Amino acid sequence: MELVKRTANENQLRWKALMYATGLGWLRLEGKAIRCAGRFRTLRGEFQGQGGSLVLLHRPEKMPAFDAWGNAGDALPLMKAVKQQLDPKNTLNPGDL
Repeated sequence: MELVKRTANENQLRWKALMYATGLGWLRLEGKAIRCAGRFRTLRGEFQGQGGSLVLLHRPEKMPAFDAWGNAGDALPLMKAVKQQLDPKNTLNPGDL
């Protein structure tokens, strides 16, 4: 949370966070779209470097295009196997995963 606080404050972004003991949480950044995009990339890189992740749930219209999911890490084979079991005909979201 110190990283989030420092990053937001240094870039004049308003932020709110809700963290759970499991390590999951919600983060909301508010400010100029271009600043939010840049800081989101910075935070995602920091989190991924520590084995975590950061997913974008909502991208404001003015924010530059951004990969919402980021790096799947070593979870992609598991996600593909689960999808194959639940959707063997690849009906849902063909081409995703």
